[in-house]
Amino acid sequence: MLRHKITRNRKGSSDVTILSGGRFLLAAAFIIFIIFPFFGKRLFGFIGGTGANAYSIDKGFADLITKVKDLQEGGETVPHPFTVDDGFYLVSFNYVEPTNGKATKPPDCNGIACFCVCTEPTCLKLDVKNNKGRDCRPLPGYSAIVAQKGIKGNDGQRQVNTYSDDNEGYYFYVKGEKTVAVNLRRRISSLYGSMLYIGKIK
Repeated sequence: MLRHKITRNRKGSSDVTILSGGRFLLAAAFIIFIIFPFFGKRLFGFIGGTGANAYSIDKGFADLITKVKDLQEGGETVPHPFTVDDGFYLVSFNYVEPTNGKATKPPDCNGIACFCVCTEPTCLKLDVKNNKGRDCRPLPGYSAIVAQKGIKGNDGQRQVNTYSDDNEGYYFYVKGEKTVAVNLRRRISSLYGSMLYIGKIK
């Protein structure tokens, strides 16, 4: 009789365990498939994530940063096409200047030359309403980023540094929605150190 009672209690205990496990799985499924897709993006936006910017310049932004970092001093010119989506800006900042004439260098640049994907013209604000963050990539080793005059899509202002052919140099500032193709080259300037030159593709 006692043995039968113990067996029955074990069965009841296992039933409770199965029910608890089932509820846990249902709760986990609810979070993964219902809650997370809706709130996850906002959560990452609030904690400083910039996942929304993954689509701001197609995959061309990540490729741009990789190519720029891999450029050799005095090496070959590397072509690079990319698309800036509507509502975003691709802007460059030099090592010294806190501004490029239109936008202010964000603290994300850590005080050095960098490229930023911004959600508004000054690069100061975040588009919280649409969960869009700012994405800045510092470029250690570069003193300035100089664009050639006449690059289609570039609306950057003139800067002190000249282009590699000693003609006027401009900041790189592209407002979406535009598809741009440029040449990238790294050279040493006797006055300013290592420079990234962004040129026209003829």
